[in-house]
Amino acid sequence: AGEAARQATEAATLSAAAALVAAPEPDPVEVASNIAIAPLNISPLAVAVSRKPAARPATLSKSIETALTAAIRQPTPTRRAAPYDEPTNLSAPEADNEPEREVASAAPRIPTRASVAKQATYKNAINLRNTNLIGVYGTPAKRYALVRQSNGRIKKVAIGDRVDGGVVAAITATEVRYQKGGRLIALAMPKG
Repeated sequence: AGEAARQATEAATLSAAAALVAAPEPDPVEVASNIAIAPLNISPLAVAVSRKPAARPATLSKSIETALTAAIRQPTPTRRAAPYDEPTNLSAPEADNEPEREVASAAPRIPTRASVAKQATYKNAINLRNTNLIGVYGTPAKRYALVRQSNGRIKKVAIGDRVDGGVVAAITATEVRYQKGGRLIALAMPKG
């Protein structure tokens, strides 16, 4: 009985698939009228046939390339003259006799990874050969500090932990004090 039911289901499925392959594209009006008659729970926002999306404009990739080229070719800003620089003669004609060319500024200046890193970096903020305080966090009653050791490892310390051959005695909002030998050493947050 189970085998006969399975064969009947397969036959019905095959005949329905053959009917779909052989059937022409349905008329949207006819499909919409059949949906209205069918007692299914279909959302009233459902559409019978979706519209084909518009084709991408042929000039889109060319427009993108033009905008990127304009953004890349923008001149870099010149630095202001420092007090120790010699003044330049601005009234002298150019030596190369090249005509002035104005650069279009339609596209915004796009920062690169290098320029972002340069703007976010302080030179010589810490001495990498020494132990440095990177940050302090936690509540005033229970503070923790991140300390960069001279070997490059970052260590999370609390009061009583060992760091740089000494024992952490206090952690304030801006510094860590530890006792090494008979001396009390303070590590302050980097300036910047």
